[in-house]
Amino acid sequence: MGNFRRSRNKLKKLSVVGKHNIRWNGGADPTTFGRDFTATGDHSGFAVRLGNETGLTGGAVYFLSSSGDWAAAQADSTPLGATSLLAMAMGTTSGGGFGMLFDGFVRLASANYDGVAAIGAPAYLSDANAGKIDFTQPADTSEIVRVMGHCVKSGSAGDILFYFNPTHISITLG
Repeated sequence: MGNFRRSRNKLKKLSVVGKHNIRWNGGADPTTFGRDFTATGDHSGFAVRLGNETGLTGGAVYFLSSSGDWAAAQADSTPLGATSLLAMAMGTTSGGGFGMLFDGFVRLASANYDGVAAIGAPAYLSDANAGKIDFTQPADTSEIVRVMGHCVKSGSAGDILFYFNPTHISITLG
């Protein structure tokens, strides 16, 4: 491996070309909370405009159903998509605006999560409220335990910087 040197100059543009094209244009720095993530819903990561759903809630977790529609996910005893492909809505439509976040950082308002968010703590798919994440792990029989990501920073009025990275592993409690 080569040597890496830390630079005071910020990277302004990055392009990686290979099997997939990845491009970064100096957008939000996920290590800062105030400057780049100034409003609820600000995000940085892998988001795709997929489907033509309307009536979504920004910051809520949805699963992709077999019909190709997005529906609010829940981990209760009759799980709604708890083991399916999950994404977080970045607005009220999946095909317009910023689409659906599959992996990345997002600023969430306290209304988008249950429980007490602590820096570094994992959040789970909620068993009580469809579409929400919860900092309390599901514990009842037949509920699904699936980590949605981790709290990175806390802000004012209960806002958090959240790393949304849903695990592909789910455990059904017995």
